[in-house]
Amino acid sequence: MSEELVYDQDHLIAVSENAGDIILTKEFQSYQQMRKFNVFLCRKNDPETKGKIESVVKYVKRNFSKNRVFTNLEVWNEL
Repeated sequence: MSEELVYDQDHLIAVSENAGDIILTKEFQSYQQMRKFNVFLCRKNDPETKGKIESVVKYVKRNFSKNRVFTNLEVWNEL
């Protein structure tokens, strides 16, 4: 399990940003505490932090999933 996960700011994860303090949704905060990982949320309108999460999206689209056919999750996870 990763110690820290990077997320883009999303209404499912964060309620608001209060002077730099991120306020998480109750549901996500419960999940985060149960799984015991740190959360790094990208700042709004900040390309330096957004690049971290966008690079993962590019990797999945261009490398990890290239030329793979999705039939179901079990088959996807086997490859």
